Amino acid sequence: MRNPHALSDSEYRAMIDRVAKTGMAIYATALGEAEDKAAVRALSARFGLTHLDANWLADEDGISSLTPRDEDTGGKRGDYIPYLTTYLSFYVRMFTNGIS
Repeated sequence: MRNPHALSDSEYRAMIDRVAKTGMAIYATALGEAEDKAAVRALSARFGLTHLDANWLADEDGISSLTPRDEDTGGKRGDYIPYLTTYLSFYVRMFTNGIS
């Protein structure tokens, strides 16, 4: 998608179709380094997802940041996703309820 702040009708429909078919949608934007949490919030709001149910590793705003870390730096880290600087071979899923 070009801009999650201004999702086109065709981009919206494509996301809905993929979630309906597979239960998830993987997307990439053209924002590059300019992409931030405001973009994630705008995209989520377009689908009616405005209430965040933060997990214990989420940032203060309720959004979980996937940030690479070196093994020896310590700090909070989940056992379920390897937040490393090496290549990751997994995908991130966005679960939603009530998309029609």
